[in-house]
Amino acid sequence: MIDIAKNSGEGFYQYYWNNPATNTEQTKVAYVVKIPNTSYFIGAGFYVK
Repeated sequence: MIDIAKNSGEGFYQYYWNNPATNTEQTKVAYVVKIPNTSYFIGAGFYVK
């Protein structure tokens, strides 16, 4: 996610993460956006069924 924010400024990222609702590892998709004039980014994600 850091590379996406640094290099592209924004974009999607897909990874695996433990879903606390099911207690199983599931695919998760996130979208990240670099906050202009800072070294920070913000993102949101969801689990794919």
